[in-house]
Amino acid sequence: MKNIILVFACILAFGALHAQGIQFAEGSWKEILAEAGRQNKIVFVDAYTTWCGPCKMMDRNTFPNKEVGEFFNANFINAKIDMEKGEGPAIAQEYGVRAYPSFLFVDSDGALVHRSLGYQEATAFLSTGKAAADPERRMSSLNARYAAGDRSPEFLLKYTESRAAMMDGSHTQVAEEYLKTQKDWTTEENMEFLFQYAEDPNSPMFDFLFKNRAAFEEMVGEEMVRGKIQQAAFSDAMKSRDITAEEAVAKMDAFFKAKCPDIAPRLSAETAMSVYRMSGNTDLYAKTAVSYYEQYPTDNYLELNEVAWAFFENVDDKAMLQKALAWGLQSVKISDEYFNNDTVAALYYKLGNKKQATKYAKKAIAIAKKNGEDATETEALLPKIKAMKK
Repeated sequence: MKNIILVFACILAFGALHAQGIQFAEGSWKEILAEAGRQNKIVFVDAYTTWCGPCKMMDRNTFPNKEVGEFFNANFINAKIDMEKGEGPAIAQEYGVRAYPSFLFVDSDGALVHRSLGYQEATAFLSTGKAAADPERRMSSLNARYAAGDRSPEFLLKYTESRAAMMDGSHTQVAEEYLKTQKDWTTEENMEFLFQYAEDPNSPMFDFLFKNRAAFEEMVGEEMVRGKIQQAAFSDAMKSRDITAEEAVAKMDAFFKAKCPDIAPRLSAETAMSVYRMSGNTDLYAKTAVSYYEQYPTDNYLELNEVAWAFFENVDDKAMLQKALAWGLQSVKISDEYFNNDTVAALYYKLGNKKQATKYAKKAIAIAKKNGEDATETEALLPKIKAMKK
């Protein structure tokens, strides 16, 4: 038994996906939790998907950082898990992973103690890790203070931040308690707080946002405010498990028309895309996506890549795939990255264009090698492309 433990420890220590920076352990989820218990450490999980552009940016820019690596390797058992393969879907369901990249911090018993999400530069990500490693900043300690009756503004600010990081909606009550301690909600600090933590579209915080929308747009920009409203309405509509896609779209459309009629058409079109994609209605998803981007074109290369990849995975209609190819090529033109070249190669492959599929696959692999990225998916695609008939 002792030898088995030592062998497994070596696997965890040397089964790294990065030559420097964060070293990710190999092994099953059960084995990784067991090793965390043996070393009395927390498990850090990079919950990613292969199509996620920001996930690949974390791989390229943040995880290899020397300071980040030193801290995470010393304090955590690090695991990198594809949420769409193997044990990934079950882990995603257990911890409510709905956005990528998500960063989970789990104790050896499998309890979630901290979480964060989205692309983070090295300095910000190091702060995330330090918060997760500090027992005084973990949820167990903060929960105890709250249960004991601490309602000081300073504590409520910190507690709101920590509860929000758990992504379970529990921060809303704490945020409202904090705002009750504030006489003036229109200060810059309180408006920033409210915009960051307001999630329930039917709450007093969102009522304040709607009434002062122009001020918020001046503070963070129209696109940010629009996205905030859309996400809140989407999450609220999708709470009901029995609601159909058409009912959800209609519910959100009515909400937008009542609360912000001037931007309701765009919000409705954007949320309809998300609903139809989630519901698996590929025809309606494709039609609404094409219509949306014709009316509201974007120069966000990450957004363009994501919708292009979604078409590759879900759409078979050749005319619609040509639309996706145009988005993918536009993404590459804006920012020439491994992941969007990979998307373009995949789309050309699905469209039956062997020459262009080969060109972009080889280009994607070359970029990946130059930047130290994992090109496994594209390398696996190349033989399939070569097997195509001209």
